[in-house]
Amino acid sequence: MRLVKKLELLLNYYLINRKVGHTAVLKEGTKHYEKDLLILASYAKDWQFLECKPNQIISWQNLDKLCGHAKPLVIDNESLIEILSETIEELEKLKDENEKLLRRNQLILVSPKDVLYKKIVELEEEIERFKSSQHYVTFSG
Repeated sequence: MRLVKKLELLLNYYLINRKVGHTAVLKEGTKHYEKDLLILASYAKDWQFLECKPNQIISWQNLDKLCGHAKPLVIDNESLIEILSETIEELEKLKDENEKLLRRNQLILVSPKDVLYKKIVELEEEIERFKSSQHYVTFSG
């Protein structure tokens, strides 16, 4: 299965399965974890909603704050939706750009100045001359 398809399936799972307990499991698990941890949330202010300490939150907008930490990282489902959405969008943009570059490359490889292009034109003209001279035989079964 293609990577994009896997990411889309995961994204759709989270989008379709709302209010099923993703955040409740996160809250319950982090509440009983006795060591220091970090939570990746959509926004820095989500610490209140997630019932954790403000210094435990790393938001999607300030991922650079992860630098220097060596703690477990829990990812909130809203952040996961953002990660998946942005990744899929970026992969689609890159795919489109790659296709444009491939078409452009094909145009560059076979242009009227190209030797191969000239030879193809010569052969096509020769085939037309041959057909018009009626010097070919057709076979019927």
